[in-house]
Amino acid sequence: MRFCFITETWPDDNESHICGSGVQIYYLAKTLARKGHQVTVVLTAARKLEQNSHIHFFALPPAKRLSSRLLRAENKKIVAKISECDPEVIYTRGKLPETKLALNVANLTGAKFVWASNSDQSGERFKYLNHTLDKKGWRLKSIPSILESWYIDKTIEATLSKADLVLAQTTWQQKRLYQNFQCSSVLFHSGHPVPLPIQKANSKPRIVWLANLTPVKRPRLFLRLVKECPRDIDFVMAGHAHNPKIINEIDTLKKERDNFSYLGGVSLRHSNELMASSDIFCLSSEYEGIANTFIQACLHGLPTLSLGHQPEDWITRYRLGSVADNFKEWKNSILDYAYDKRRRHDAGERAYRFAQNTFDIEKIADRLLMAVRS
Repeated sequence: MRFCFITETWPDDNESHICGSGVQIYYLAKTLARKGHQVTVVLTAARKLEQNSHIHFFALPPAKRLSSRLLRAENKKIVAKISECDPEVIYTRGKLPETKLALNVANLTGAKFVWASNSDQSGERFKYLNHTLDKKGWRLKSIPSILESWYIDKTIEATLSKADLVLAQTTWQQKRLYQNFQCSSVLFHSGHPVPLPIQKANSKPRIVWLANLTPVKRPRLFLRLVKECPRDIDFVMAGHAHNPKIINEIDTLKKERDNFSYLGGVSLRHSNELMASSDIFCLSSEYEGIANTFIQACLHGLPTLSLGHQPEDWITRYRLGSVADNFKEWKNSILDYAYDKRRRHDAGERAYRFAQNTFDIEKIADRLLMAVRS
């Protein structure tokens, strides 16, 4: 089959930040290409990559403003250029302005338009409007930005109802997509390649926190955890940080604690290596969908110790770690696992077996093929 994926970034591009939607499209596109399907990837926020024999890349001109990206989706020359790959399926993830671009290409080519959710917020209304109000508030000078955000949200939300196939990561997202947009969806988990199991060989327990340092990920809770835990546990933090205040807090903590390290932004390959060399994965996000980091942790045999969030109740149902209701419980659970090697080994083995059955990208790609052919 002929697939066209629209995504912001491509993880092989070292100049790009890792984003959840990009990772999933990366693995799906590479797997389908390896299976012999024709794959085109349209990049909307990354530099042009070298072409290879398996995937054709097409990079759009840069556009930072959301309104510019939405206008770009209506550009007939761009739509026609993308349509030259003659896709049978056009696929995009998340509530982005490029959702409209995918619909326009599908309308021109007759391709099946597939839209996939990428977080629990995918099922909620007014993504950009709420972000603008949180950032700028109801002020007179904010009115143009508020109106722009409202229009972008309404355009994207109207586009979802025209998708031929809607994929939801979780049952919660399925429920919210139907309640808010009357979109019926197919439950479709994320996927990663399955590595061989490895033996951990750290002399001290190593705890990893991996995410972009945004408010919803609550990175300061991990910094607090490091301060309150003994020094005979190693703590590693990785992810892009743009807030100068939190960067200063991290630099201060690094000077105070020799058992704490911050790696900054890491590549997809490095993030997998980081998981493989760690013993425990800490998750402090306020909300997620199915986080790529959770999948990576499971696939590398790490228990996940979460503060509040878990996808589909998997962590408690399959005993993949623990889910705490508050910071004190989270800290105590982390200490329990850190000092109990057998406990984290057993949870890690369960996590690996669960991930093999649930997140194998080969099976996910085959499911997508079945879905778009039906």
